[in-house]
Amino acid sequence: QDCFESLVENFCKIVGTREAIVTQCIEDSVKRLRVLAWWRDGRLEANVEYDLAGTTCEETVNEGRMCVYQSGVGDRFPAAKPFGRESYLGVPCFDSAGKVIGHIACFDNRPLDAELPDRAILEMFAQRAGLELERQQVWQSLHVLSERVSNLRGDAFFSELARSLATALGVREAFITECMNYPTTRVHKLAHWKNQSAMQLIE
Repeated sequence: QDCFESLVENFCKIVGTREAIVTQCIEDSVKRLRVLAWWRDGRLEANVEYDLAGTTCEETVNEGRMCVYQSGVGDRFPAAKPFGRESYLGVPCFDSAGKVIGHIACFDNRPLDAELPDRAILEMFAQRAGLELERQQVWQSLHVLSERVSNLRGDAFFSELARSLATALGVREAFITECMNYPTTRVHKLAHWKNQSAMQLIE
């Protein structure tokens, strides 16, 4: 079973709600979310995209903190009314750099139970979703990288490889080396990317 599908199903069970979603931020500006898994009334629903503004999820994603509305969601958030939602609980998902990249949330057509699961348990679900989200993003970036460098040769190949690796992994510096001899006592830099610029190559 898909990781996200399993997460939303079990999130519903642990909180005791009828509905749960896992989302991914589509843009850095975080104006839209893509639903990666949606569990409702015991089955999976078709995934959708939606605008974040004016929804129950906006505070969770924009402020990067867990939000709970025990009741009154339909009155406070008009976008929730068509779904008959009365309560909401959402936890942000972070990448390894601490950036919000999505969230996991649950809803119900009745007030939430007064006694909710321990916060650490709820955040564990969000952490698992965040790890999988970041893994997929890195994999996609590496796939794009592979296509980008496939036709390059020589210095251009290694320079683009270093730049793309730094971008894909979200780090400020990356370099590629080759061993000069064996046993290795010296290495030669084939490419060095730092602070969004190609650096001078040295041994």
